[in-house]
Amino acid sequence: MRIFLLGFMGVGKSTLGSIVADQLGLPFYDFDAIIEEEMNMSISSIFAQYGELFFRKIEHDTLRDVLQARNNFVMGTGGGLPCFNNNMAKMNEYGYTIYLRADTDDIVERLHHSSGSRPLLMGKNRDELSD
Repeated sequence: MRIFLLGFMGVGKSTLGSIVADQLGLPFYDFDAIIEEEMNMSISSIFAQYGELFFRKIEHDTLRDVLQARNNFVMGTGGGLPCFNNNMAKMNEYGYTIYLRADTDDIVERLHHSSGSRPLLMGKNRDELSD
C-alpha cells in the first residue's frame, strides 16, 4: 500500500504522515528529504542554483524512481508535486492520495516560522503569506 499525503505547504503532511505511518506499521518518507539526499543539496539550494523548472524535473524523476523501488509506505509530498508533469495521475495510479487541508491562519503561522527553509517563501512577511 502506498499512501501519498498532499496539500499546501505547511498543512502538516510530514507531521501527520509520521503519525499515520506509525499507526499502520509502515515507513514514513518525506519526499523532499529523498530529493535532498539524492542531490546532496537542500531544496532551497536546488531552487537557488538551478531554478524551479529544474527542480520540477528532478521531482518528477524522483517520483518515478520511488514508484519503481518502494512499496508499502506513507509519504508526505512536496506541496507542488501533484501540480506538475502528470505526477498526480501517477500517484493515483500507484497508490492512494489524500488531500490535507488546514485553516489559512494556521498555515500562515506555520509557514512564517519555517519560511527560511522554503524557497518560494523567502523574505515574505505574514501579510504576504496570507495573500
